Amino acid sequence: MAYDAWTGKFDQYHWVQSNACLAWELFREVPTVIEGHYVVMASFDGCSLIDEMDNHDNSRWSDIGAPRLVASTIDLRWTGNGEEVFLFSEKPKEETLRLIADCPMIGQLRADDTDSSDVTEFLKSLTSVAPESFVGEGAWFFFCTKNYHSFQTFMNGTTIKQLPQRYEQERQRQLEHELKNIGPEVGPEKCAHGDCTKLRIALGVLCVEHHREMLARIKRLY
Repeated sequence: MAYDAWTGKFDQYHWVQSNACLAWELFREVPTVIEGHYVVMASFDGCSLIDEMDNHDNSRWSDIGAPRLVASTIDLRWTGNGEEVFLFSEKPKEETLRLIADCPMIGQLRADDTDSSDVTEFLKSLTSVAPESFVGEGAWFFFCTKNYHSFQTFMNGTTIKQLPQRYEQERQRQLEHELKNIGPEVGPEKCAHGDCTKLRIALGVLCVEHHREMLARIKRLY
């Protein structure tokens, strides 16, 4: 599936999700999403940052996840492999942190599941937490915010508009990587393509030239 982006509105939140990793582009194009906000990191590198105590009301956050005021995007830890952050204009209270701990992890959802009831449930939970914005990225990217100006700035920026070119560049990169690993024409059988007289490669039935053509044709189908 080519890179794409889907958008919608739920309650006060405008949201966009994509099957491409776009978080750093978001932070670059709309730095005010992060700058000057209190960040609560609910998960990092795919792991929850909330420790459950015997009494749920005494749940505690790791040092990474604890609310902190972020002055710049460079102060934010981000691997792109499973981060989820809630962003507030004012320091969140204990009750808000408990609500965050009860939120489902949106990173569990599929990138192509735009009508998922799980997404709706997450957004319902989000309205209870009431952050200004939320950003999540793992298998896919999800951004929602009450700030319509920030949302429009991102949606009208180069990142979203260049998703088709980005996909094509990634497709070409993968193809070139595969071509480098085709290996020599060792035979002893001949290439299986028509009347080609070249030997086949070690891990296929075609010669290098026809194997490349096959890979390029397959890539164009997706």
